[in-house]
Formats: sequence, C-alpha cells, structure tokens
Amino acid sequence: MAKEFVLKDYLKNGIRVLSYKYSGPSEAFNLVRIPRPDNWPNRRVKWVAPCNKCKVLFERSGLQADHIEPIIPVTGWPEAPRSSLYEHNRGPDMNVLVYRCFVKPTDYQMLCKPCHKEKSKRENEKRQQIRTSSKL
Repeated sequence: MAKEFVLKDYLKNGIRVLSYKYSGPSEAFNLVRIPRPDNWPNRRVKWVAPCNKCKVLFERSGLQADHIEPIIPVTGWPEAPRSSLYEHNRGPDMNVLVYRCFVKPTDYQMLCKPCHKEKSKRENEKRQQIRTSSKL
C-alpha cells in the first residue's frame, strides 16, 4: 500500500532540504567572526565567534545559526488561502515557511548548541501552552 501523498509535508521537507544549501547562515557567521585568540587550542582555526546568548567564543562547528524570528511561528501557522491545490490538503500556508527559512544574514544569531537547544525548548513550550489554552 502506497503512503498517502500530503502536499504540505512534501513541500515542508523539500523547503527544509533546500534551506540547508542557503548561504545565509554562513554569511551570518562572517558578520560576527573574529580572528582566533593566540592561545586558541586548535591552531588550524582562523576564525571564532561569540554565542549571542552566553558570549563564550566558539569555532564555527560549535555554533548554530538560529533564526531570530522562529521558522515555525510560536502562535501557529496561518491557513493557506483557498485553492484547488490545497483542496484535499488544507493546512499551513507554505509561503510562510519559504519566507521564514530564507532570511537575510542579519536575521540570524549565532548560538552555541546548548543555548540554541534551550531557546528551541522555550519556543516549543510556548507553542504547547498556546495549543493547550486554545483547546480550553
């Protein structure tokens, strides 16, 4: 049995895959990078950058480019406009996903992995609170 085709899931996955090739996160790192300190343990590294939250210096591999405005709105997705394309797959407006994935380098902040994980956790908790309160 073939898996049911769900347009929104297909589009969401495709957009996310394309966003990994986007240069915005690398450009965001270049905006805040500084030459590594002389006492930096890895002598092959040329550049480091501070985490925007904890201010500790990290190599590029220790940082993640975080969307300042979350890709998935904390308040939820707006509904897609009525269209024959969405007739059987009514749901989130995928244009919002496109515009939120591909933002200017200045719309990113560099966060270390623990700070990024904590920020994402807080955003998810807010989403859950909103979903729970809207069901009451």
